[in-house]
Amino acid sequence: MSPRAKNQYPAGWDEARVKAVADYYDNQTDEEMVAEDEAAMVEGTVVVVPPGMVIEIENFIAKLKAQRGDEQLDG
Repeated sequence: MSPRAKNQYPAGWDEARVKAVADYYDNQTDEEMVAEDEAAMVEGTVVVVPPGMVIEIENFIAKLKAQRGDEQLDG
């Protein structure tokens, strides 16, 4: 068996951050999950995209933010 490859994280992420996010969602109650989903529908737009495109979309948004020099795209 080959040695396990070390996890690679996106810029700004590390194992501790991943675990914190996982713990947050693992410990949410059903009511908290529903409230978060409902808030997303009111405060922004939810778009279903293929998982392989998520990083490209995030990079595109970051590029727009950098070009505009402001936080207009934060909602």
